[in-house]
Amino acid sequence: GATPGSTIQLQSRTGGTISFTVPSTDDQQAEQQAEQQQPVSRGAALRAEGNELFRAAEYRLAAKAYTQATRVIGPTGSADELAACWLNLAACRLKLGQPGAAVAACDTALSHRQTAKGLYRRALARKKLAEGGTPEGGAGAAAALALADAEAALGLDDRNAAVRRLAEELGQLQRTLAAAEAQGARQAAAAAAEAKQRRAQRGRGGSAG
Repeated sequence: GATPGSTIQLQSRTGGTISFTVPSTDDQQAEQQAEQQQPVSRGAALRAEGNELFRAAEYRLAAKAYTQATRVIGPTGSADELAACWLNLAACRLKLGQPGAAVAACDTALSHRQTAKGLYRRALARKKLAEGGTPEGGAGAAAALALADAEAALGLDDRNAAVRRLAEELGQLQRTLAAAEAQGARQAAAAAAEAKQRRAQRGRGGSAG
């Protein structure tokens, strides 16, 4: 058999000579590496395109570019590239006023790579959910989850002033929501007691005479 890197000459049907070089092991490995890098390179190009669109405040188009990038890179691609794309997509969702979708994008990013940036961005998204909700609608739970994310981010990057400031804001928000929830519970109990008292009074009035 031909050895890798050697040149082989073959006689063609027309009488000419055809020469070709047997690929060496190094050449084959280089080709395999290039094929493996192509999806990541295309994904990186799409992410760069998304970054340009994001800077131009074209958040919907940027979101499409980042989504495309995640598909090109694929689930077996670079964890860092995938996490970056999903986090950038989360930033678009926040800009578009879609905190629920931003949380989902952060969840996926964090499944690829656990980072302070990912936890911080998910905390921001959950803070938006808490601020837009009501105590009865789970705003308190969203605030608690956001605070847990901010504290986890601090555990990874305790010198980050933005994360520390967010954690303080979330602590205050959680206390405000807890107070509102307690007040709502007191009001509901008072209303129920008043309704019960009125029913009792009507019952006494109906039995008189």
